[in-house]
Amino acid sequence: MMNPVDQLMEAAVATEIFPGAALMFSHYETVLHAAHYGFATLKPHPEALEVGALFDVASLTKPLATTAIAMRLVERGILDLDAKLGDVLEVFQSSPYASVSVAQLLAHRSGLPAYRAYFEKYAADTISSQNHEKYLTDYLTWIAAETPEAAPGEQRIYSDLGFIVLGAVLEKVAVDNLTKLFEKEVVTPLSLKNSFYGPVDNFQAQVVSTEQDPWRGRLLCGEVHDENAFVLGTAGHAGVFTSLFDCHRLAQEYVKAGQGQSSWLSVETIALFLGSNRKVALGWDRPSQPSSQAGKYFPADAVGHLAFTGCSVWIDLNEGIVASLLSNRVHPHRDNDKIKQFRPLIHDALFEHYCGVS
Repeated sequence: MMNPVDQLMEAAVATEIFPGAALMFSHYETVLHAAHYGFATLKPHPEALEVGALFDVASLTKPLATTAIAMRLVERGILDLDAKLGDVLEVFQSSPYASVSVAQLLAHRSGLPAYRAYFEKYAADTISSQNHEKYLTDYLTWIAAETPEAAPGEQRIYSDLGFIVLGAVLEKVAVDNLTKLFEKEVVTPLSLKNSFYGPVDNFQAQVVSTEQDPWRGRLLCGEVHDENAFVLGTAGHAGVFTSLFDCHRLAQEYVKAGQGQSSWLSVETIALFLGSNRKVALGWDRPSQPSSQAGKYFPADAVGHLAFTGCSVWIDLNEGIVASLLSNRVHPHRDNDKIKQFRPLIHDALFEHYCGVS
């Protein structure tokens, strides 16, 4: 008889919450559930989702790549959380954001707007991956000129713009681009096999399709879904592709580090960024109240993150619980938000079936 977790996942595919999804749940290093469901693509014909398939994890780039890089650079004294934007990036010296700190960018307390469709300033067919520096200069100039929506530190406004800026800060202080920093600081030390910034070129694993994109005029598969990240080539807010196993492996390492059992990050760095004494975690979210996408069993000091493409990760650092859900809910179009009601249901089902809670 199919267990309730599998039943929910199969029903989600049948009711078009998403075409396909991969789910993993673990307690410390013991994997309690790992499975793939549904379809990697529906067009031009349905293709079953394969084990090891690569997902565009969109905003999971923020915690899994950009924040992870920042943590590593802080540990080595290369990055200062108190450093001010105006002191690091020249374009911000005379902007309203000159006094914004790296920590405030990580905490989404810079006062920057959440989002701007800067990509619309370009024609999609003119974008060249060779022009990252030019596009980044354009973006930083436009961001620096934005009217603040709050004073620095005053209000939490989840901001893609803030993480675009943070990515530029990391590139400046480390004197390297994010693609190489991700590989050097995260992928290589954790022996990840299928994690990198897109696009996906000549890769052996199956790649999950996302949206029929009106701006680019084509179905996206292996191209970064987020349009601003597509223009920038490499960005702090989106752009990473990964498999369920790599995503979960990285999340589990945060648990190990919090227990003082990781050579990748120290327990002090985990406490600095994600400790329960921080109401607002750096680079991650906490479960929202009174209702959370994490469901009712992840505690208030858990950390997690959602992604526009339909992916999410939640971590209970104290109890060693990790839940990773990767999906392509934007395929073939983004106007499907049924996953908002589904996420808490599947997280609760995982706890109830595997942890015996109710």
